[in-house]
Amino acid sequence: MEIAVLPTTNPIVAEFAEAAIKKDIKLIENLLSDEGKYEMQTKNLIMRKANKKSFLKWFKMKLSETPISEVDYDKCIHCFIGNPVLLFNKGTFPVIAKNRGYRSKMGLMLDIQDSKIQQIKFCALFLETENPFMYELRMRSMKDFNQDL
Repeated sequence: MEIAVLPTTNPIVAEFAEAAIKKDIKLIENLLSDEGKYEMQTKNLIMRKANKKSFLKWFKMKLSETPISEVDYDKCIHCFIGNPVLLFNKGTFPVIAKNRGYRSKMGLMLDIQDSKIQQIKFCALFLETENPFMYELRMRSMKDFNQDL
């Protein structure tokens, strides 16, 4: 699979995306800082911070469950304005929405310092990618359905 890299995309972001597609945990491990902080989701769908080792174990398990078929690049417009965000499979991987009112897409925001990923956070507010709340999607569907009657 060929990954299109935006001109403003840091090469480390593209390497992370390619490594995820190939399920190359060793490369991902090399891209992450040993002292970094990484977000993951528990079996109970609770988001929590993790160290590198715990994150890699979780991400490896997620990669084994779901193939990545598509990667989109965007930028965070909330807590880390301008930082790169990876949207795997249209923002449906690796995070599962905890409740039906939450945003429909979730990306991985990467904070890169000194050629290493220092932090990975879940991100739901993007510069270019529309990301409505789930209830907004349902309302659109109901409106479309009613117009078809």
